[in-house]
Amino acid sequence: MPKITQKHKDASKPTVIKVTKVCTICTDKKPTAIHRCTTCKTSPTCFKCVKDWIVGDGGIVDSTGKFVYSCPTCRAHLNISATMVQDSDVKTKLYYYFLHEVENCNVDNARNMLGHYPWLATEKNE
Repeated sequence: MPKITQKHKDASKPTVIKVTKVCTICTDKKPTAIHRCTTCKTSPTCFKCVKDWIVGDGGIVDSTGKFVYSCPTCRAHLNISATMVQDSDVKTKLYYYFLHEVENCNVDNARNMLGHYPWLATEKNE
């Protein structure tokens, strides 16, 4: 959101300055770095870093079968956006979680995952 500041002593002409957030993971200034966590509200992260975090160790499946990730700052569980789930790397990680549940006969967890992500039933192991 743009920040409005007063320029010099002339209060009648406010100047709009765009504030670019700094990603807390890569520390680059990026316009895509937004506050994603509703718990700590202090960790703006860019799309690429969130994806890398999810594909790394940050993504988990919660008790309802929904794929979530932990905030890099406070570790609160956050929902993964539908756009992020469509990313090929994230989809692959989710698919392997599903296979793990099936191989370990965790029928309830696998069913819950299918409820959220029906495409898992037709995905092929490459």
